[in-house]
Amino acid sequence: MGINKKHHMLQHLRIVRAPSDKPRLNAAVPVLLIRNLDIPRLRNGTRSQITHQGPNVMKAIVMTDIGRRESILIPRLPIMPKDLSSQFRRQQIPFKMSFTRLRARY
Repeated sequence: MGINKKHHMLQHLRIVRAPSDKPRLNAAVPVLLIRNLDIPRLRNGTRSQITHQGPNVMKAIVMTDIGRRESILIPRLPIMPKDLSSQFRRQQIPFKMSFTRLRARY
């Protein structure tokens, strides 16, 4: 297998329990953190809203109680799976899209 084919295969490999390395998000999309970055403010389950995307970092506004309306930077983290036969390294952003149901306040 040529180097280009191996690179292409690794780029399109999807790992269960791992976020995508190329998130396709627009500004103002709500996201949910899946890694503890800064306890107690940025922990698993913290909801944020994307405001700006960069190549290595995303800027967001916290929407949960602790740190509400605070601007944060979410970096790409190196993830190296150990349960596979071949070792490789990926840079991934630790969040998933969050689909929330909004309630009207009366």
